[in-house]
Amino acid sequence: ARLQSVMHKLGQIADKKSAQTDNPEKQQKITELYELMKKWEAVGDSLPQIVDRMVALKDLHGQALQFSQALTYLDTAQQEVKVSLGSHGDMLKELQSSFKSNMDGIQANFSSLDK
Repeated sequence: ARLQSVMHKLGQIADKKSAQTDNPEKQQKITELYELMKKWEAVGDSLPQIVDRMVALKDLHGQALQFSQALTYLDTAQQEVKVSLGSHGDMLKELQSSFKSNMDGIQANFSSLDK
């Protein structure tokens, strides 16, 4: 009885195997899928490392963004200071000219008083 059971199981396995080999397109598709899975298995093993790197790079990119924004702000502030210094320089020249003309006027007044 046990031998008949084993023989029956072997017969079922043989039938399944012959049914699988009867359809070559299906067998080809299974082979392609198996090869594809073998190829991606190596990628799957390295995926946790890639995720860890991406998390670390996220922080670095955040810091780079903050640095870039600070640099942009400093550049804008520098341009504003440059413009302000230019206008202050012009006002200083006008003030010096005004002082010189006022000084000349004062000296002329003292000269006329001395006479």
